[in-house]
Amino acid sequence: MPDIFKIYLILLSACLMFSCSGEQRGHIASHPGIIDVAGYDFNHHGPVPLNFNWEFYWQQLLAPGDFRTGRPGITGYIKVPGVWNGYNTGRGIACGDGYATYRLHIKNLPAGNHGLKLPSMATAYRLWVNDIELASNGKVTTGPDMKPQQLPLAVFFETGGKDVVITIQVSNYLSDKGGIWEKILLGTEEQILKKRILGIAFDLMLFGSILIMSLYHFALYFFRKNTVFTLYFGLVCLVISLRILITGEFFLIYLEPGIDWSIEIKTEFITVYGGFTFFLLFLKSLYGQEFSSRVVRLFVISSLVFFLFTLFFSVKTTAILLPVYHGIIVAGFLYMLYALVLAIISGREGAPYILAGCLILTIVVVNDILDSNEVINSGYLFPVGLLIFIFSQSVILARIFSSSVRRVEELSGQLRESYNRIDEYNRDLESMIAERTMELAAANKKLRDLDRAKTDFFANVSHELRTPLTLILAPVEEALAGKPMDRDYLELIHRSGRNLLSLINDLLEVSRITSGNIMLDVTEIDFCKLLRDCCAGMESTAKLKGITLSCYTPDSGMPVWIDRKKIANVMSNMFSNSFKFTAPGGKIELSCRADKDDVVVRFADTGCGIPAGKIPVIFDRFVQADTGTARSGEGTGIGLSLVRDIVELHGGSVQVESRYVDDYPGAHGSAFILRIPAGKNHLEGRSDVIFIGDDHLADDVHCVGSGLLPYVRGVNPPAADEASVMAGTCTDESDLPAVLVVEDNSDLRNLVAGMLAGSYVVYAVSDGREAISVFESGVEVDLVLSDIMMPGMDGHALLMWMRGSEKFSGIPFVFLTARADSFMKIEGLQLGAVDYVTKPFNSDELLLRVRNQMEHKKMRNILRRNYNRLLAKLRDGVNDHTVTGDPVNTPGSHDTRNSSRMEQVCAFINEHYTEEITRDDLAAVLNLNPDTFSRLFNQHTGTSLNDYVSRLRIEEAKKRLTGTDDPVTRISLDAGFDSIRTFNRAFKKLTGISPVEYRERGAVKN
Repeated sequence: MPDIFKIYLILLSACLMFSCSGEQRGHIASHPGIIDVAGYDFNHHGPVPLNFNWEFYWQQLLAPGDFRTGRPGITGYIKVPGVWNGYNTGRGIACGDGYATYRLHIKNLPAGNHGLKLPSMATAYRLWVNDIELASNGKVTTGPDMKPQQLPLAVFFETGGKDVVITIQVSNYLSDKGGIWEKILLGTEEQILKKRILGIAFDLMLFGSILIMSLYHFALYFFRKNTVFTLYFGLVCLVISLRILITGEFFLIYLEPGIDWSIEIKTEFITVYGGFTFFLLFLKSLYGQEFSSRVVRLFVISSLVFFLFTLFFSVKTTAILLPVYHGIIVAGFLYMLYALVLAIISGREGAPYILAGCLILTIVVVNDILDSNEVINSGYLFPVGLLIFIFSQSVILARIFSSSVRRVEELSGQLRESYNRIDEYNRDLESMIAERTMELAAANKKLRDLDRAKTDFFANVSHELRTPLTLILAPVEEALAGKPMDRDYLELIHRSGRNLLSLINDLLEVSRITSGNIMLDVTEIDFCKLLRDCCAGMESTAKLKGITLSCYTPDSGMPVWIDRKKIANVMSNMFSNSFKFTAPGGKIELSCRADKDDVVVRFADTGCGIPAGKIPVIFDRFVQADTGTARSGEGTGIGLSLVRDIVELHGGSVQVESRYVDDYPGAHGSAFILRIPAGKNHLEGRSDVIFIGDDHLADDVHCVGSGLLPYVRGVNPPAADEASVMAGTCTDESDLPAVLVVEDNSDLRNLVAGMLAGSYVVYAVSDGREAISVFESGVEVDLVLSDIMMPGMDGHALLMWMRGSEKFSGIPFVFLTARADSFMKIEGLQLGAVDYVTKPFNSDELLLRVRNQMEHKKMRNILRRNYNRLLAKLRDGVNDHTVTGDPVNTPGSHDTRNSSRMEQVCAFINEHYTEEITRDDLAAVLNLNPDTFSRLFNQHTGTSLNDYVSRLRIEEAKKRLTGTDDPVTRISLDAGFDSIRTFNRAFKKLTGISPVEYRERGAVKN
């Protein structure tokens, strides 16, 4: 929040600096009606704002000649800029109506061309410099028949080293204020012209930017009618863009000076009402709960009243009442700020950003109101402030809008996919529909609710099954092929088999729970001893992974009636989760305590934690807190669901407390609290519970280590031999091609690296980020073999990074993954993968695919080198010709040199027209822009490059068609065409007949 306010304040400060910069003061001596600029350096300080006391002649329209015949009676001196309203003329106080002459004597103005940047004056004027009339706006008269006009001008004059006298006649009978109310700038001709051009350019930039944003939001509303806030925001931008054209530099009036003055002024007033009203409605549509409809309606009615008043009454009357509306605007913006603060307190999305932008607008609105009422003279800033607000808020609104649309599209896609699946199931089960009506209805509802989760589940299960299958099948296939199988391979197969068996057991357990066919074989067990024994069985694993494992239980013991096998499965899943997400150096703590009639077990770790938004759904079946192809760990999404179901079957409950690492970098982790009732009263009388004796326990538990826990998935031994495998492949074989293997499973990574070792230099890493580190270290890689679903950066993200890098974009990329669905294949190939190998794979097939890609890369490199050699030949020929050509500085030498270079290009093309030489490459050889090259080539040959090359190829084909019996297809390829279809079209375009007809006619002639 503080950062966004800092950004807004910096932008506003830049805006204020821009509006106030440009005129600096040197030393100027001033007296009433006279200034001396002898000590002022125009080149250093810039233009002078003539903000001094001018001679003032009230109710007198005097020309320079009137001052030569005699000095008229001066009324006094008046400050410019300013209005004459309230000026004491000696005969009364001046009001807005009237006419007067202003006069300023400028001494010691340097000789040269100078200029004045003139603003609009209320409401007509004539201006002389010395005796020359240089500018006028409207028609100056002494009565109401005057003609008003607002058109900023820039005028220029030559001083000749003489003093300068500026005389200005001003008359006003149509506005509530009269006089020179904006500053006049004096500077050199170049400075004044630059000021004028920059002013117009800045106004047009603001106009174009705000108008584009208006059209953008109108388009959003057109496609999404329910997003009415985009309509109001577009109207705000449209009104302000119109106001820019009729204020500031008055660009619209500059283009059409004859526009009626009253219409222009009333339009300016109406933009004030409309801009404020539409902006208020915009905020109301965003945060309707915080904005009172009654208050907003009051402001809208006030704006409508002023709008109607402006339409039917004169400009002068409307202008007199305008300060009242200014007060309404200030009150409205204060109310907006109040409502936005309420929105922030309510946690509404984007409210802090909107509040920051609205605060900036409030500041510039107050500035513009004070400037309009002659309190300050800082300039009109609202368009600039709105531009700052627009760009920031448009990004926020676009993000909200696109997120909503994307979510709707995702839900629509899920719904369509659900219905497709339902239809498929219905077709397969038509014969059983009568007896399964109720089950099918429940299944359909469940599919609609969980279709997306199940899709992810099946993808993850496929991944979990295929990986251990690969680790089992690949070594066995190699052994069957005659390769010796050592103990490491046997341990790998054994570990993968147990991992696979554990996964299948969990899936079967979920299936039994879902179908309601599960039974509890319960007996009385000391839960404290059970926890201590479980921790003892995992101590060695914790030490190998560098994790501290602690167990805190009372010494007295806590008897509880449970199904020991199923509770052991619960503990196995809990350990699997903790070891998966806890980094080396972390901690895992188990504790047990009694709470009234319950036994409470707390299983805590210092892992990465769970995002707050995922906590409510982590116990749902098939849902993972960590999803997507870039998961930080393997899993199926059934572990925690199984934990909850087993505990609830025992009459207990499971809760979770978690601090996610992104939200709590220094104190993250998760704690699962299992609560199981003591005693057995809650189990008696249930048909799914069997009470057994202790003698049955030994036969029911499949033991590991101490004999308590089932196999804990995801806890593999450290890959101690991985570094040595990599080092062994890289020592004395640096001349071999290099393969980078990217795979998060350490066993599979080592297996693939072992297969490739000997034939390739192998680098093996666990995810995309480590792969990027290998590239950035300077290692040369010839091929990447990567999994898709990996922690951190997945395979798709790695491939996109490589294709976005000029240095690594040409490296072949092969996916080695368990995701066998066609959608994933298509997505990978679209991103730029050259091949796709599905797990489990055949080792010979994998090696063959790698070898083929290496050969393809070698062929591509050869073709590229040959092509570069041809271009180098052309470059040498052009350079040699340029050195010996016409002199550079002789008349016509440029055209002669270009003609000579084009002749060299044509000679080169005539020799190599069967090659695919592009326009860009030829232009680069000649150091020309591609469009310039096309123009010069067309001038030299009278045709385009494509037609020139096509004509040469067709001529070669014509000779082959009449002089050989070669097939037409072979002739087209030898002539340089990429396909027979392209050849036929080009041939017929040039000759009017097809290649076959041309050959037949040639045979007839012969």
